[in-house]
Amino acid sequence: MSENSRIFFPVAGSLLAGAALGELAGAAYGFGKVIEVRFLNRSLNDTYLLVTEQGQKYILWVYRAGLRSEGEIEFELTLLQHLAGYGVRVAQPLTAQSGKLMLSLNAPEGTRYVSVFEFAEGRPPYADEKTGYGWGWTLAGIHQISDSFVSENSRPKFALPFLIDRPLEQIRFLFKHRPSDWDYLAQVAGNLKEKIAALDDLDWGICHNDYYENNMHLAEDGKLTVFDFDMCGFGWRGFDIATVWRDVLLSRKPDKFWEAFQTGYKVVRPLRANDLEAAKTFISIRHYWLLGLHASDVRQVGTAWMNDAHLDWWMKILRDWES
Repeated sequence: MSENSRIFFPVAGSLLAGAALGELAGAAYGFGKVIEVRFLNRSLNDTYLLVTEQGQKYILWVYRAGLRSEGEIEFELTLLQHLAGYGVRVAQPLTAQSGKLMLSLNAPEGTRYVSVFEFAEGRPPYADEKTGYGWGWTLAGIHQISDSFVSENSRPKFALPFLIDRPLEQIRFLFKHRPSDWDYLAQVAGNLKEKIAALDDLDWGICHNDYYENNMHLAEDGKLTVFDFDMCGFGWRGFDIATVWRDVLLSRKPDKFWEAFQTGYKVVRPLRANDLEAAKTFISIRHYWLLGLHASDVRQVGTAWMNDAHLDWWMKILRDWES
């Protein structure tokens, strides 16, 4: 292939032009001229803020090609509609004038799906006793209402192979020069699986799976709105609870926040002792899952940040928790 060939060179991931997305969304969703498109974040999906001529704000997501099937995305979006229909404060997806919840675009790397969501007013909440109650109350509402959700589509199951075995394979390349750490990781992984297997009758159902402060906004009325359900799927509810608990430990949030979280949760849904016991183990399991998720994303974000200093930090946290 010559340097001047008109054949497109393969790409790992494209960044779609914001102005074109704004024009597309304004026409497809019927809210007219978009006067501002602000690229907010590149993560597993690309996030844009849209501002219309009338001052309305929306969030536009461009899903990464090949990461989610159309059916998996439809599960997520219809789940949000279901939750909102029963009073859970989530950022709902908008329905396009075609009647669909998503658009599809031909990007250089393949088909990419686009969805537009309500804008969640507010800002990430500061963790204190008052907001802790709302975090617990809202998560319990998500668990409670999602029990009645039915879909023809499927989502990944956050069982042990997905949470531990798969991440171990994803991070193996990072530890080629750290054999003692790798042996420790494999040993702890086996112990964690045994601990979960020994617990009976754990609460299982649809979970958010990434329930932390950057995926919620606290409005002036004191209520939380939750968004970013891209990781939603079937799993142990203790894993959702462990996400909050892990955040408490890493951020050194006050004990009263954790107590208030449990109180708020119990107002809506029982928080059983065995699920809390499981959450202790899921804290470490989430640690595995997160690093596996990051390692699987190297084609998009590179490996430079996952250096030995980062792995030292990651291993220290795991060793501290396990000890």
